[in-house]
Amino acid sequence: MKTILSYFPNVLILFIFLSACGNGPEWRKVNSGTDASLSGLWVRDNNDVWSVGNHGTILHWDGNVWQQEASGTTHNLYDIWGADDEMWAVGDGGTLLKWTQGAWQTLDLGINNRLDSVWGIDKDHIWVVGFGVALHYHDETWDIEKNETWLRDIWGQNRNNLWAVGSMNNYDLAKWNGETWVENASEGPSTQAIWGSDNNNIWFVGGNIIPGTSVIRRYQNNEWTTALERTDWAQLNSIWGAHANYVWAVGSFGMIVHFHENKWERFDMDSNAGLWSVLGTDEENVWAVGNDGTILHYGASQ
Repeated sequence: MKTILSYFPNVLILFIFLSACGNGPEWRKVNSGTDASLSGLWVRDNNDVWSVGNHGTILHWDGNVWQQEASGTTHNLYDIWGADDEMWAVGDGGTLLKWTQGAWQTLDLGINNRLDSVWGIDKDHIWVVGFGVALHYHDETWDIEKNETWLRDIWGQNRNNLWAVGSMNNYDLAKWNGETWVENASEGPSTQAIWGSDNNNIWFVGGNIIPGTSVIRRYQNNEWTTALERTDWAQLNSIWGAHANYVWAVGSFGMIVHFHENKWERFDMDSNAGLWSVLGTDEENVWAVGNDGTILHYGASQ
């Protein structure tokens, strides 16, 4: 006896193919298990993701669920970075934490400054910047430089191509000269974050919360140019890309924008929670975190 599929065999084949493929990548909210605002991300691989935030919150994603880890501090944490089997987290009151041998340890450097960002070439060469202070770890020693700047984010490829953004006198960009941070760009709206794919493709983002302004600048061919400036969007707080032509930026009021095929486009989400960090491993595995425990994941549906 024939069924309807006997007459339409290709329908069955198409149904099986689409079921196996699932839907394409999209942003979706993931339960964080906390209402603490989250500010920093470190993605080791698809099943090993870390986030830090207010009140000493540290969360770990094991591929199935986010779980809280003991940090040993109640200070707000703003950033996290790692190399090999070690990770570092920084925050208020000079808080500097190190993950080693399966636990977080507090390092006391005798400073009380807010620390905003941590980044390194490897676990033996690490930089930290914040409000009125810059740290450099090398030769198993921390160099501490007190200053009158407020640098908020770091990115680099090596010691000769290392950048930081924030406020430095009347400048919004600084470059490492091998010993200290020096002014490198002209004035502009508040700059929040920086990322690059290589020496000739570097982006930094910022703007103003009120009035809502998004600013994106790009470094190519030895000069900085404005890639985007809009007064109908919102301040952008973080930027990351899989490569030079596939970049994400996130910001205030749930702002998510994407650079692809040489243009920036906005993604609309149901949430208006401010987003403070975006990071991933490739085009189909991207995370973003923000206020009130918000965690978003961009990837294929399961």
